[in-house]
Amino acid sequence: MVKHCIAILLTFLSLTKAGICETLPGSCRIVCDPSSDRSPDRSNGLVIPLTSSAAGPPGPPGPPGKAGPPGVASGVGSSAKGGVAFSAALQDAFSKNDVLKFNDVITNLGAGYDSSTGAFTCKTAGVYYFIFHIVKTGQNLRVDMVLNDQTVVASAVAVDVLHTDTASNSVVLQLKAGDRVYVRLNNSEVGKRDPQSRFSSFAGYLLYEI
Repeated sequence: MVKHCIAILLTFLSLTKAGICETLPGSCRIVCDPSSDRSPDRSNGLVIPLTSSAAGPPGPPGPPGKAGPPGVASGVGSSAKGGVAFSAALQDAFSKNDVLKFNDVITNLGAGYDSSTGAFTCKTAGVYYFIFHIVKTGQNLRVDMVLNDQTVVASAVAVDVLHTDTASNSVVLQLKAGDRVYVRLNNSEVGKRDPQSRFSSFAGYLLYEI
């Protein structure tokens, strides 16, 4: 609005210098009316309304934007086949360097855990979480979680000779198809058979696929 007023004023002064319009001090003024609804004082002056014209019709809609990148899958058991998770309890006796066979299977989604061997075999490559709890019944207990018969990935001990104690640990592992994970004793005392309890357990589940 100010620009329009300045332009009109400059035009008016140009006309005055050219002799087309002659003014006397205090005898002429230009009033810029910002709204046609108002009624400014028109005496001894020129009123130039600056109200904008009505808006035109809306233009056609633009083309749709490009689709964004796909989101990252998350959550426990993101496998397309319904997830991978297992949990099993130990009921049979064990001793020395036995691989613990958790034969009381509670959950086995994806059928990765084999109670006859005590091992979980990876079928879907990804990042997994494993945890175990083993109750000591002898004088001492050491337990190792083993990957592919070679690598000890987590260990736990219980050495309280006067009371029952529990050895437990957990680990997050990146596995490829065919990897095996199980829990094995390490020169430990004999455990007794206890089919009526679920004190000792082994569990794991898929965090996400890779």
